[in-house]
Amino acid sequence: MKLVFLKEIATVSAGQGAPKNSSDFSEEGIPFVRAGSLDKLLEGAKENSLELVTEATAKKYKLKLYPAGSVLFAKSGMSATKDRVYCLKNPAYVVNHLAVIILNRPGFTGDSIS
Repeated sequence: MKLVFLKEIATVSAGQGAPKNSSDFSEEGIPFVRAGSLDKLLEGAKENSLELVTEATAKKYKLKLYPAGSVLFAKSGMSATKDRVYCLKNPAYVVNHLAVIILNRPGFTGDSIS
């Protein structure tokens, strides 16, 4: 097995600050994943059951859209001590308390991550 640095095969990032007001969330849009969302997602909840953000809100808060296949996990605090690692099934916005790993492999969906 050949060992490589993570930065050679992936982009390592972090989410952005959460929108401030409940009115910033919508009934339509792209899911916004918080650190607390990981439990729900790992228990089988659908990403579109999370808070949703419109394109206008994403632009207002300068949110970055992460692609399907991105791997999420807590990067600090007590959440970082738990085994909460989730692979996005769909594109989503992500809170700044989560690290995001985007593998540099075209067509990767994350289905092989366990």
